[in-house]
Amino acid sequence: TPDVSGRSGAPADNESFTKANSVSAVQEALDGLSDVTDVSLAGKGLGPELGGALASFAKVGSIVSLDLSENELGPDGLEALVAADFAELKQLDLGGNDIGDDGVAALARLKAPNLETLNLSGNDVSEVGAQSLAQSPTLARLSVLDLTMNPIGAEGASALAASGAMSQMKQLYLLGCDIGEEGAQALAASTGLKQLEQLALAGNAIGDAGVKAIAGAKQLSTLRQLDLSANDIGDSGASALASSTSLKSLESLEVLVNPEISDAARKKLQKRFGAKLKL
Repeated sequence: TPDVSGRSGAPADNESFTKANSVSAVQEALDGLSDVTDVSLAGKGLGPELGGALASFAKVGSIVSLDLSENELGPDGLEALVAADFAELKQLDLGGNDIGDDGVAALARLKAPNLETLNLSGNDVSEVGAQSLAQSPTLARLSVLDLTMNPIGAEGASALAASGAMSQMKQLYLLGCDIGEEGAQALAASTGLKQLEQLALAGNAIGDAGVKAIAGAKQLSTLRQLDLSANDIGDSGASALASSTSLKSLESLEVLVNPEISDAARKKLQKRFGAKLKL
């Protein structure tokens, strides 16, 4: 019986075949775009080749919003991506791509002069990556930064807090970043967050000491939304929030999943914040 499977006698080079398929899939995804201003390729798992394909994409300069989340880009994909000339780009979502510290370092060379929003959530970024981001010219352009679920720790938070490049920042998301009380204290002491309106610090074990620092931070008087959920807050932290004179602009305060707060302290919070409180 003749072999009609299309297979040759020689073993296939699986890596080359996979790479060729990946490049083809990327090209197909780009060619199929009907709108090149608002581009979403989220969750396609296109791999590192996506970075290079976008860099050479003829219409890359027209993209305003780009969602590349969950694509297995890795640091190599990021290295290729920063060669692109994103003349109009304002929003970039790189969440869940395992770009790591090397990928974040590459972002310093990102050619996106109009970038305002950057999502780096779930990328295995440590304090090293946070430190390089703190010194990156890319940071100075941003009004929204999401580093959720990256283990940047207290050192990473301190580096960002000390950066002189956060003066435009309006929304900062650091949920589950292991910053602890020291990281919270550094953010509270920062003089570079003068326009910050939204700060999300849920799941960071900042404790009462961290909460007290934030509650007393005159530099954070512009805050409208504050998320301190799941942070090991007790009565002294809750009382500091309830009596804070700095958090006068708050429209929303979340302190969910802090079971150590007593009923009496909860009542103090409710009296102070009323409908603005999620407890």
